[in-house]
Amino acid sequence: MQNSLPLWAVIVVAVVPLLISQAIAAFTTLKTKRMEVFYARKADAYTELIMRIGVFARDPRNRNEYEEFLRTYNVALMLASEGVVGALAGREGLSVAAQRLRVAEGENELLALQMRDWYDATERVITAMRSDLQRL
Repeated sequence: MQNSLPLWAVIVVAVVPLLISQAIAAFTTLKTKRMEVFYARKADAYTELIMRIGVFARDPRNRNEYEEFLRTYNVALMLASEGVVGALAGREGLSVAAQRLRVAEGENELLALQMRDWYDATERVITAMRSDLQRL
């Protein structure tokens, strides 16, 4: 009486762990690639918003500049972490400061808002975005 395993059982025992190992490696590679793409997209959105912040602040009553600012703001908002969302859309966020700039009644008020509210909101957003990207 012989107690050996059939050849197909030996092959299954040898091949199944290799297939599982390959599946885990493929899954890990896919997950890493997705994170890289997400990081790159988030960094691009944040960079574009920072550029638009400066352009919009020069002439906040310009409708085209405001619409472009809103477009980049919304893209960054969709990709942002909770900390960045607070800096963008909170009570003292960039969105509120942008509205204050748009309704300023005269050059003196506009300049005061740019130097105070807009500068502070921008600094909070940039700090939050930098922190968000460093965590990834």
